[in-house]
Amino acid sequence: MPHPVVTMGLFAGPDQLAVYDEGFKIIVDDANGRVVVYDLEADPGETQDLFGEIRLPQGLRGLVEQHARQLENLLQSEDPMAEMIDREFFEKLKTLGYLEEEP
Repeated sequence: MPHPVVTMGLFAGPDQLAVYDEGFKIIVDDANGRVVVYDLEADPGETQDLFGEIRLPQGLRGLVEQHARQLENLLQSEDPMAEMIDREFFEKLKTLGYLEEEP
């Protein structure tokens, strides 16, 4: 099985991380916490964001879960960067099951 390809900055944009794996491209935006997903085989022009509309392969899902935990930790801190996080998107991460709900 091929390994994922990860790029930062140059091909993804400033403050962005892009991961290419299993025919998908995921972009994680560190500036606001958002994630977008493209199916590169069906949409090579990257026009349809599929985040929340498809079940990601396990490896990519794990990446988004890790990102969600990092956002959660940032939002619970007193770091001024937390103010830039898109709270609506963070709630979407929780709704989609990327974070464990509190009991």
